[in-house]
Amino acid sequence: MLKRKQKSGMLFLTIIMLLASVMVRPQVGIAQVDPEEKRMVLGSGDFQIEVNAGGQVPFYHFNISDTAFFLKFQQIVQYNDTNGNQIYDAGELVGGQSSTLQLPSVQWVFTSESTDSTIDFNFTSSKINNPIFEDLQIGLNNHYTTGDLAVKFDIIISGWPFVEEATGLSLEFELTWSQESEEENTFSKESNETGIYLYNQTEDLVAFFDMTSEIEITIGDVVTTALAILNDTASEHASKLNVYINYPIQFDKLVHDPEFGTSKVAIIPLTNPTAIVLWLEENVKAGFLGLTAIATLFLAVLVVFTRTKKYG
Repeated sequence: MLKRKQKSGMLFLTIIMLLASVMVRPQVGIAQVDPEEKRMVLGSGDFQIEVNAGGQVPFYHFNISDTAFFLKFQQIVQYNDTNGNQIYDAGELVGGQSSTLQLPSVQWVFTSESTDSTIDFNFTSSKINNPIFEDLQIGLNNHYTTGDLAVKFDIIISGWPFVEEATGLSLEFELTWSQESEEENTFSKESNETGIYLYNQTEDLVAFFDMTSEIEITIGDVVTTALAILNDTASEHASKLNVYINYPIQFDKLVHDPEFGTSKVAIIPLTNPTAIVLWLEENVKAGFLGLTAIATLFLAVLVVFTRTKKYG
């Protein structure tokens, strides 16, 4: 049989370990998701992302330092590459009424699934308010890992009503930003066929949007690969970029995986690097309960320590 001091010591050690595990491992709080809101907030450290499709146009709002970025999915167009540069240019639309799909016409279903270190959250088209696109399915399947300063997302498109003369599709995103400082925007931009990168005056990367050049496509029963090309347009002195992902080929189904964020290098959170910090507006109660549990354990440690000294 253990002596009283040994028992107290073991109990003290157990409580310390429990306290440490609670403090080091932040709870993954996922409140019941309202399918009508289609909104969540997640992040690591100073990097926070709001994901929202409640207004029927999926957008990502992410912050770093004193700058807020907004990435919005705008439209899909089919085009005929008349000049042979493999990207969509003004004047190359084809297909009449099926030439352009405006994203406000799409209704979305939002789902999410998480582990201690990752979360997957998906937007899947459930209805398109245009009979021309009745067979079209669009998916935006997002992947986030705690500590990352970026989000990866899979674009999945199937059933697009291509016309014969169309040579491909182009997806348009809009990237805008605002700064707390009233000084003129001083970001510089570098871009190529797979990525766009914004840098501040000290040449630190502040935001990026990039992708792999290889896509997976299905044509009939054949699954193969093809190339995608990225380009952008910007107005001088404007805090805005129009980003285009061009798929210069017809297909029955397409899968591609771009990425956006503020750094390609993951951070190591001060808390457990295998735990994600995730919350919804409705989940404030969970944070309060967590703090209450920590306070209770701390008081328990004090009681055990006091009793150990008294009867030791």
